[in-house]
Parts: sequence; C-alpha cells; structure tokens
Amino acid sequence: MDESTQSEKENNLSNFNSKKIDRQVAILILVVVLIFGLFIGFYYYNQKVKYGPYAFDYNGYEIIYLDQGNGPLYKLKVFVRDSAEPSYINLRRDPRDIDDIQISVNKEDVLAKSRLYITMHPTNLTSTSILAGAEISKITGNQYLFAIPTTGAVILPVQGKVADVRTCNDVTKEVGIILLQLGDENKVYSDENGCVIVQGITEDNLIDGANLLDLYLLGVLKDES
Repeated sequence: MDESTQSEKENNLSNFNSKKIDRQVAILILVVVLIFGLFIGFYYYNQKVKYGPYAFDYNGYEIIYLDQGNGPLYKLKVFVRDSAEPSYINLRRDPRDIDDIQISVNKEDVLAKSRLYITMHPTNLTSTSILAGAEISKITGNQYLFAIPTTGAVILPVQGKVADVRTCNDVTKEVGIILLQLGDENKVYSDENGCVIVQGITEDNLIDGANLLDLYLLGVLKDES
C-alpha cells in the first residue's frame, strides 16, 4: 500500500471519528436540553398547581391568584412600617374588581388609634358581614402589620348576650370605630366624627369594601383620597 492510499484512509478514518464525535456531542447536548426543559416545565407546573394559573402586577405590587378549593384568594406581598421583611396578605377580592368603589377615608381615623372596634347591626346582618369585619381586623390587628387591638362589636344591645356595644358616637382620640352597614351605594368613607363607614348594597359588597379599605391602609391603591 503506497503512502498516498494510507494517508487517504487515515484522513477518512479521522473524518469518520470526527463526525461520530460531533454526533455524540450533539446527542449529549440534546439530552441536556431535554432534561433542562423537563425540569423547567415541572417547576412551572408545580408553581401553577401551588399558586394558580396566573400572577399579575397591581400598582407595582405582585399579586398571585390562589385557588384552594374554597373560593379564590389573592396573595399580596407588602412591606409595612419600613420593615425589611415582607408580609403576605390574602384578599378575598381581586383588587382590579373593587378599586372603582368610592373611598374617602382619613387614615388617621384608623392607624392613629390605640384600639379599634368593628361594629355592625346585631340582627340585620349575617355571618357574611362578620367575614367582612374579619377581613379588616386581620390587617389592623395583625402584629406584623399595624398591631392595633381590634375587637368586634354591635351597635345595639343583644338580649341575653354579652357583647360590646359601640357606635360612631364612641370615636375618641384613642378609640377608632369602623361601622359596617348596608346602604344604597357601595362606598367607604370617614364621617364628620372620624368614624370609618364601610357601606355596601349587599353583604357581599361589604367584603368588597373591607378589602378596599385594606388596600388603602396598606398604601397599595394608586389614587388615594
């Protein structure tokens, strides 16, 4: 075998080995990409299962939709009182659905108080209104947020039951009153005495107003009064 033939065979073998190595590298890269893709897909699938189908920005705050099987919740991340650690709050209403409700509240009527009472009519309202009150108290009374002792009350005495009776007339420098009531329009406002009134056409609307007040106190609303 002459040298030219031998050299040609060696070149062909070298090219074959080079192509074989290139294919092996390509297959290896493809496997890595597939594994990485599966990992990313699994991660985002878990996130969707855990957090629901979407998250959205609301006035610079991330809100994550949660579906836990007992009604939707909206998880809000906020920093309160110059805290370096975030607080997470679950709202029952999508902020985008309630921010057109009229709100005109002096924050000092709530946040400057050393004690708050959330009061309502004892017989005209049901557990739905109590839930609306709880939506407010979990913000005002939360030790990681505003840490204001917050108590439920009624505006009239209830025969045979012990309950705090508080009305808007009980507002003082130290004591704040938040009244839940039904009315002919949905709105949240402070009256001339500094009593904060959450008014709804229905009791479900009281929950709307309660979550709107939460967003307002937390500074999340874009256009504040």
